[in-house]
Amino acid sequence: MEFDKRYDEMPKKMVELAHDAWEDLMKEKMKQVYEDTPGEVMQNAAKVIVDHVMFTWEKMMSGEKVTDEEIKSFQDKLNKTFHG
Repeated sequence: MEFDKRYDEMPKKMVELAHDAWEDLMKEKMKQVYEDTPGEVMQNAAKVIVDHVMFTWEKMMSGEKVTDEEIKSFQDKLNKTFHG
């Protein structure tokens, strides 16, 4: 957001903080709406994603790279959660 150049630096920073706080609060409220809404698809997708990220970390820690087949498998699983 572009601020009026007439603001001194401190008030400008406070206005920026207020905008940031509003955005953070809105994100939290949106998260709560998602959490309160039954969502098997979102839950399943989150599980597939977290499982894959943990898998990739394990591979990295052992000095291995994720293979093309493993990436494709992840993408297929994720697509299946959204499209059945």
